Amino acid sequence: MSLDVQEAKRSDPLYGPEHDRARHNIGVEYEVALEQMLKRMGIPFETESQLRQRGSARTPDVLLKTPVAFKMNTGQWHFVCWIDSKAMFGDVETHGRTVLPQCETYIHRFGPGMIVYWFGHAPIDKLSSSNGDISVVGWQLPEASMTPTGEKQYFKPV
Repeated sequence: MSLDVQEAKRSDPLYGPEHDRARHNIGVEYEVALEQMLKRMGIPFETESQLRQRGSARTPDVLLKTPVAFKMNTGQWHFVCWIDSKAMFGDVETHGRTVLPQCETYIHRFGPGMIVYWFGHAPIDKLSSSNGDISVVGWQLPEASMTPTGEKQYFKPV
């Protein structure tokens, strides 16, 4: 019986431990990519692990040390205090059922934020933004940012 269980775990392409481990590793890679982009942009932040060391129970992937505005595809500027990295496609169901409730806890603690869906997302008008407190982007961070002092910078991802 033990061999049957081991074989079932090995052969499950969607829900087995190997798949979970691979999905986790991809998520970590994109969190690191986010951190590297913010460093190149000169935006100071704290990582999830730094926040946990301080005792925070609910932690986005990065908490910006000061709010930063990003120019969205709509041309509007959105101030964000935190960014959460999602190494997945942002579909309507997962966004509404899993991601949005998670991110609403960040809004209550830290203010408005941004979700980066690294593999794209459903049309923005189909994704809830929690009363405008969550900005959703796909593939990369917006290229234009602005500090609270009004200083703008433009960043081209590598």
